Amino acid sequence: AIRDYHEQAFLPWSVAESAQIESELNYFSGTASFIGLMELKSLRGEFEKVKGEDFTLAEFHHLVLKNGVIPIHQIKKGIFAN
Repeated sequence: AIRDYHEQAFLPWSVAESAQIESELNYFSGTASFIGLMELKSLRGEFEKVKGEDFTLAEFHHLVLKNGVIPIHQIKKGIFAN
């Protein structure tokens, strides 16, 4: 598995080893990451539609990251409150 992480995901060995340990300790860690990624992609699409020509990726990143690690539903509230 570590070799696959390294070769197919282009991760350095140390990161690949950490990813494997994480998956052994938390069976659904990859699933949670994937779901989070899909939520953010969806959120970005919604934000782009709302902002139209005024959309900038920098603004989206700022709004998503400005409050640190918070639940996705709170990120949504913060982004669309502006």
